[in-house]
Amino acid sequence: MRRLTRFFLLLLGSLWSGLNPGFATEPDDPAWRSFQHGLGAPAYIGANAEHPAADTVFRPLPQPSFWRINADKFTLGFRLFHESRLATGNGIACVTCHAGTLSGADRRVVSIGVGGAAGKMNALSVFNAAFNFRQFWDGRAVTLEDQALLPIATDFEMANTLEAVREFLGGDSEYTTMFQDVYPDGVTIANMADALAHYQRSTFIRLDTPFQRYLGGQQNALTEQAQQGLRRFTEVGCSHCDNGINLGGNSYQKLGALSAY
Repeated sequence: MRRLTRFFLLLLGSLWSGLNPGFATEPDDPAWRSFQHGLGAPAYIGANAEHPAADTVFRPLPQPSFWRINADKFTLGFRLFHESRLATGNGIACVTCHAGTLSGADRRVVSIGVGGAAGKMNALSVFNAAFNFRQFWDGRAVTLEDQALLPIATDFEMANTLEAVREFLGGDSEYTTMFQDVYPDGVTIANMADALAHYQRSTFIRLDTPFQRYLGGQQNALTEQAQQGLRRFTEVGCSHCDNGINLGGNSYQKLGALSAY
């Protein structure tokens, strides 16, 4: 299955580059190439490829068995996601800008970091973020593991250093025990990122929505008006960019193509 997924991604890239001459002129991106080769594991964006709707415009999300929840790792990730001591001054935590009760974001124009520092963009929702092909608005992280580390060391977010975080976690007896229960090598930055990513993949996946039920075959899950909207969405071309397993998050789109950004 992994080989089939890789072949499909490479074939799709070849076809797209043939249709879009500008694509081939872009510089090589080692991170994207690494992603294409599966990062040693099946890529989430390629999940549910066997589903009958996999080759249509929209593909439903896979069932929870796809990401195999580890209870101890989940608990550790939960604690880290809500741990304000990962930030300088114990001011904010991951959950500050990505609360589940607020649809996985903070609903601000820009997020506010340590000491009231204003961010540069609004926080993206963490809901279903595991199925994006890149993380952050500018795509500077490929995986949730990559993404988990960057806010910690960003001066207008958590304003800390990864080394200081490692020392804090290694000096806390409760965290030390929790890490050792999951990872043979105990407290490391890579293990922290892995636990945070595992928690997000286990928690912020939203399957029970009318649209997901509709994609799963329940024709009455959407009202007739909603189904008309879905047909119109496709007819006018919205689905050219917003498609796939996450209705987007699977390609870069140039801003300002029709008017100045």
